[in-house]
Amino acid sequence: MATPSPPAEREYDQQQANGAGDDNNGDGNDGGVGAEAPPQPEALSLLFEDMSGTSLTFKLKKHTRLGKAMDAFSERVTRDRATLRFLFDGERVLDDSTPESMGLEDNDKIEVHAEQIGGGEASQ
Repeated sequence: MATPSPPAEREYDQQQANGAGDDNNGDGNDGGVGAEAPPQPEALSLLFEDMSGTSLTFKLKKHTRLGKAMDAFSERVTRDRATLRFLFDGERVLDDSTPESMGLEDNDKIEVHAEQIGGGEASQ
């Protein structure tokens, strides 16, 4: 059985649990009532859909690299990532692209295509 804490220590612990006291971030605000939390980045829902009709929705923040969602999609459909191409409005989506850099909005669709090599007639 633990020994009870002295009253001053219990009061300090209770103040910390209730958010009282300086929050030590240098702004002089005690972190209590009236303190505004920083705004949370807005998450977008993006639909990834391949030609066979498989679709997955991912929630991403505006500054998250789309490569993360593309990797997750290829894992989910058990396809090698190198064999897939991702397009938005006909424009190739690159690993370092972000929803913000591509101008994506909530519920936009990313088309997933199988990579095609060649396709032209051979010269004779």
